[in-house]
Amino acid sequence: MVKESLIIERELLTREELAKRWNFKSVRAIEALEQNGTLKRVPAISVPRYSLRQIEELENAGLDLNPLSPVERKRLTKKIEALEIENQELKDKLNVVKMAVN
Repeated sequence: MVKESLIIERELLTREELAKRWNFKSVRAIEALEQNGTLKRVPAISVPRYSLRQIEELENAGLDLNPLSPVERKRLTKKIEALEIENQELKDKLNVVKMAVN
């Protein structure tokens, strides 16, 4: 029984172990992958555990497992949009100055 438990433990990863394996800064990225359906936990266990076989399949599939949470992605998207607007405004001002100099 103890041997079987040890074998099962080696075949399952915790969120923390998986985050470390994939070099994610937090387990929130793992939770996000679970929520979007990319990653599935082992259903028979009450605490989140992930099959090493599934992890290796995902790694071998070459998927882009982006660690950004949906909230962080939205924040960065808004920031990019604001910077693009600011960039265009500065280009317009620069053109006005160029026209005044010529």
